[in-house]
Amino acid sequence: MVGFREWDATMQPSLYETFVRNVVIPLSQKDSHGRRIFVFRTEMWDPQLTNFDELLAALWMCAQFITAEYKDAQHSGFVTIWDFSNFSLQQAWAVNQWRLISLMKWVQNGVAGRIKGFHLIFQPRIISVIYAGVKPFFKEKLRKRIHFHNSLETLHQHVNPQCLPEFLGGVLNHEEDKCIDKLSIKKLFQQDDFFKEMINSGFPSK
Repeated sequence: MVGFREWDATMQPSLYETFVRNVVIPLSQKDSHGRRIFVFRTEMWDPQLTNFDELLAALWMCAQFITAEYKDAQHSGFVTIWDFSNFSLQQAWAVNQWRLISLMKWVQNGVAGRIKGFHLIFQPRIISVIYAGVKPFFKEKLRKRIHFHNSLETLHQHVNPQCLPEFLGGVLNHEEDKCIDKLSIKKLFQQDDFFKEMINSGFPSK
């Protein structure tokens, strides 16, 4: 299981409202395979306001809730897009590799919904260095699902731009309901007791 008790993060979704709305974004549209899409915008992440443990906790809670709330997420899985536009040195210093490894082990062994793809776009060299450090801890199956993109064109070969917001070369206005899954976000912020009980009781990985 993921040892969240050791993390510098409070597992209460309601505390991450602004962060989820701007940094960890569940999209309303599914891709051509019926998979739900999460977008992580690094340029909107301020490590002084939200540390790396809190960032990963928010990601985990979003994925856990979507998986529990929607059966299609368990069946079809979901994809994540990591937009590293304007990724800063301050953000790089905030990354904790061991926390990242811990979370990815959960992805490999314990997540109910299947993560079918990790798409990294506009990543600076430091991200490649970080990935090289954690890659040995990933299973081959997971490695094959991690894609690095140097352009929006290659990203769009995997995810149709009709599903994406404008800042990822898509056609959707990211402020509108048809782009962001605001209903799921609203429901997530009401799940404080659920996650408190989950963390306190513990939950084994597969």
